[in-house]
Amino acid sequence: MRLTEYTARPGQTIFDICIQHYGSLDGLQMLLEDNPDAIQDNGSIDHQRTWLIRKDEVLDKRVVESLQQRPPVTEGMPSGTGWADPALNIWITPTGDTWTLP
Repeated sequence: MRLTEYTARPGQTIFDICIQHYGSLDGLQMLLEDNPDAIQDNGSIDHQRTWLIRKDEVLDKRVVESLQQRPPVTEGMPSGTGWADPALNIWITPTGDTWTLP
């Protein structure tokens, strides 16, 4: 297992990070196993930190590759990771939800 570090962007959630690096929320257990200190004493999760990611255990390569081809958009949008499509004037989340850009 090869671990690499990833620093979360402002506004990213653990779910965004999971989809971005594993291509599926099924990678959530791996993400939490490799980052046990991410869960704080009060039960909340420290999202904006450096995460250890299993680079050799991508669950849906198609999703990961698709996200890597688009520039990240995180500020002022409804949730963390996603990409803008200026031609259509929309913002698309990793799950395919769309939002009209301001």
